[in-house]
Amino acid sequence: VECRQTIELARTLAQSAGSARARVVSLGASDADAGVLFAAGVATLPAALSPPVAAEVLRERLQRRRRPLEGDADPVSGALRRAPFLLMMQGMLDGPAAFVGLGVIDLDGLRAVNLEHGREIGNLTLRAAARRLRAALPATAALGRAGSDEFLFGFTARNEAEARRLMAQAASPPAEDSRLPRIGHCIGGVLLDRDDRQQRVTLAELLARAGELMLDSKASNGSRIALARYGERPIGDRW
Repeated sequence: VECRQTIELARTLAQSAGSARARVVSLGASDADAGVLFAAGVATLPAALSPPVAAEVLRERLQRRRRPLEGDADPVSGALRRAPFLLMMQGMLDGPAAFVGLGVIDLDGLRAVNLEHGREIGNLTLRAAARRLRAALPATAALGRAGSDEFLFGFTARNEAEARRLMAQAASPPAEDSRLPRIGHCIGGVLLDRDDRQQRVTLAELLARAGELMLDSKASNGSRIALARYGERPIGDRW
């Protein structure tokens, strides 16, 4: 089922009788990537979302209907949950900005902190990393938690120079807190201009590309960033 067709079906079902329940499956992948909707306005998604990303957002919305008090923020880090981040990022891609940047950050050493010092200290270290990232990015940027030791961030910029500067700010070494264990980080970053975004690049493709670049930077055995314009070879910089 194509994403647009699924969204239209969901909107139609949402307008039906209040007690109706609808199960919408197969957004273009396996059951693990399927979205399940239950009536009454669950699905109002940007049409440009690719099927796998739409499925992820829909699953998160369904879960939030079962836990409505939790909101959009991850309770440990304070960053956005993955689904709200994806919606905010899609809005940037669909908007008029000259440049959009998307980054994936892996925190090196956080798992070791959890094992050596315990989960409570690990959570404090994670929260401190999220605060530093939030402070390094403009107020209009999005910061989301993607996994136990991984963050996503996105921003808009007026030109390529500003986009590269913002990416560098996110990659700068974290200010050390003597009360917490020291951890490193690796970043994969992708930049797109308006022409890039008109090529119908999906958010899922951008996340995959940024993830590949992050793994490239991680393989270098140091805190660094691998940065590329979409479709171009990465430029690696060390900090």
